Amino acid sequence: MKAPNFLNLFKRFRSKQPQNSLEFATLSVAVSQYRLRDDIGTVSKTIHPQQPGRVEYRATWWDAVCPHDIVLPAGTQVRVIETINITLVVEPVSLNGLTNASDVA
Repeated sequence: MKAPNFLNLFKRFRSKQPQNSLEFATLSVAVSQYRLRDDIGTVSKTIHPQQPGRVEYRATWWDAVCPHDIVLPAGTQVRVIETINITLVVEPVSLNGLTNASDVA
């Protein structure tokens, strides 16, 4: 099956005429992920490499992971770069005061 063209899907979505439920679901996910990117949240439970923590984001708390080899302590401002199911993928807004995970071990 050929991947749908995002622009055509978006036009149909805006006109409320997706051709089928798969198109509607695909576009809904794409639009929701687009809206989440580059937003700012605050770490509420420390995030370690390979271990999820928690982030306060848009007045709710989310599980979150960081793809970098750093520790993000509570209170750190983070940028949401992606969502995977209901887990946010975040990176620090600033690297000032953060600890490299290899320095902690």
